[in-house]
Amino acid sequence: MRAWVTDTQSGAKHSAAIGKAAVDCSRSCVHGSAQFALVDGGTIYELAGDLTVLKRTLNDSRLSVTSVAAAT
Repeated sequence: MRAWVTDTQSGAKHSAAIGKAAVDCSRSCVHGSAQFALVDGGTIYELAGDLTVLKRTLNDSRLSVTSVAAAT
């Protein structure tokens, strides 16, 4: 199974009715107060951190991760 970046509003499904690619849909949802998330199989992990940095590191096909830490 492949994991991908999404947002907490759309989860694993993006609406085709809005006429946007999934990455553009996620950016729009995050702009509207959703959070970036990672979908892995049936599990959605919210990506926490500096939203400005998360937006800057997300491009059409890759998210650059510089560190990973367990939630406290």
